[in-house]
Amino acid sequence: MYFNEEKEMVLDAFNGWNIPILKCIEGNADNNTLAGNASVSEHIFGWGGNDTINGGQSDYLYGGIGNDVLVGAVGYNNFSPGEGFDTIVMNDLGAVYRDDIINFNAAQDKMQFNSAIFKGLNKGVLSANLFYLGEKGTGNWNPGAEDRFLYDKTQMTLDYKTETGAVVRLAILSQEFNAPDLSHANFFII
Repeated sequence: MYFNEEKEMVLDAFNGWNIPILKCIEGNADNNTLAGNASVSEHIFGWGGNDTINGGQSDYLYGGIGNDVLVGAVGYNNFSPGEGFDTIVMNDLGAVYRDDIINFNAAQDKMQFNSAIFKGLNKGVLSANLFYLGEKGTGNWNPGAEDRFLYDKTQMTLDYKTETGAVVRLAILSQEFNAPDLSHANFFII
């Protein structure tokens, strides 16, 4: 994998497969607003500053240093907030795709959900009675009827239960060390 002069990330062909070129969009130390293209997968780097990074379609969004806002589009998104107080905006119910979130810092980062997509939720910080923390692998898994966001700390999976009771996978969280200690306070409804 390498970058060419047009800042495109080029992936070498593997076993004769035709692997597409992924565009790379980069910010700088300023406060940037960066946007992906709706027709191609991209790697978008904010680097420094307080950036707003808007994914196009199935993008890899990297915040870097600063207080960044990473906005996912429909499709698979890979969020890496970086340092600072960052916000991940999830705009897809994950019925077809689920997102990856890398190194989410529960002490300072937030996830934001639109009430027009995630229906039946009051705006503001998620109510504590709508968040469930458990561990499926240990048998400690018994979400209640009113729980809407379900976090399995052992598997580091985040699911959402719709108003109809259907459960969809929103994201898998990946951490370098321990699973993040998510709570209802990490979720904000707009």
